[in-house]
Amino acid sequence: MNTKRTTIILCMTGLVVFCFVAGHLGSNNASAQNGEDTWLCNVAGTYVHTVPPWGEGNAAVVVTTLVPLDPMGTRLNMVERWPNSDPSWADIETPNFGEAVKVGHDTYKFSLTGWMFKKLQVGRGELESIVVIVGSFRIIDCDTIETFDVYTSLYGPEQDKDGDGFPDSDEKPDVCFGPEPGAAEARKRVPMMEPCEP
Repeated sequence: MNTKRTTIILCMTGLVVFCFVAGHLGSNNASAQNGEDTWLCNVAGTYVHTVPPWGEGNAAVVVTTLVPLDPMGTRLNMVERWPNSDPSWADIETPNFGEAVKVGHDTYKFSLTGWMFKKLQVGRGELESIVVIVGSFRIIDCDTIETFDVYTSLYGPEQDKDGDGFPDSDEKPDVCFGPEPGAAEARKRVPMMEPCEP
């Protein structure tokens, strides 16, 4: 009987501890913003930053969405969109899709894949390039993440011989660039806004 009661007490204690930790991870981030460690931050959300133009033109707007794939946020679904992407790159450019994996208490490594298509007069677009972006980001505070060590590779459609949508493992990219020295980019969380007053 004592063994059964001890087991029940241990299970209840474990459940209380789990709920306490989960509550902190899913909190509104106020504690971490007030000087506590960033492990309290809930990284899920949508972030925005701008990339200065390469030469002439306008800055690019980049929107990144992070969605946890497990209760502790060790794996994230990651989607990156460029709403005003340069049309000279491709007629049709998909968002970049992938995952981020936690590799430190405030650091994630990510891998994204996107596709560029040539628009045809009839039918679906013709694949021109497969884009692979690999890098890392760290949590600066509960409303800011900063990417670093980001590399971008471009592959041609002939480098996906099995047609699964990804470059074959034995292929080398046609183009590989990054990272620029000191090019860490801060991405700010999209805040809840107040309505206007008509």
